[in-house]
Amino acid sequence: NPLMTRRQLRFTLVTHLELTGMAFLLLADNALGRPAEIWPLLPSDLIEITQGPDTRRPIAGFVFSGPRGERLTYAPEEIVYLRHPSPVSLVYGASPIEAAAHAFDIDLAVRVYQRNFFRNSARPDIVLQTDQRLTEEEARRLLTRWNQKHQGLTHVFEPTLLDNGLKAQPLAYSAKDFEFMALAGWTQDNLLAAFGVPAAKLGLVKDVNR
Repeated sequence: NPLMTRRQLRFTLVTHLELTGMAFLLLADNALGRPAEIWPLLPSDLIEITQGPDTRRPIAGFVFSGPRGERLTYAPEEIVYLRHPSPVSLVYGASPIEAAAHAFDIDLAVRVYQRNFFRNSARPDIVLQTDQRLTEEEARRLLTRWNQKHQGLTHVFEPTLLDNGLKAQPLAYSAKDFEFMALAGWTQDNLLAAFGVPAAKLGLVKDVNR
């Protein structure tokens, strides 16, 4: 079609098929009644399949819900329907991700947790404590001096002197933050197994040799 290259069309088709278990292509005819353009119908989960009267005609039509709420009906010969087999339906398809639904939900929760951790948990590595009351100018001067003394590779492991009753207190992070990272690896393995994709195909070569 005028908006897609062959690669873009195939990529869209495979994306729908793997995520929803179904992919629908609309064949648009030219003036001679022959297919001239191929358009993917998306999203696939907004298409209803009208079942036919018997097994000789299992599908009677497709009803597509448009972006503005309109409902468009297509005849079976207008649609190329691709699907993964479903254990509960002879007409509708099933995505491989349904077999790993719990792993997918956990993986999504882990990623949201990690994003919110870095967005909301604005915790420094170290705290400078003192019982004395510092003015804003003194606090700014102290932090500036500390950063100049210890930030950067050239100042790694340099000693320091603390005055005015200052104490340096490192902040410890919970072990659950590292457990979430390990959990992300577990869900990744389950999702790869559901789609039958070797980890090496994604560049994850930690378990193979050259």
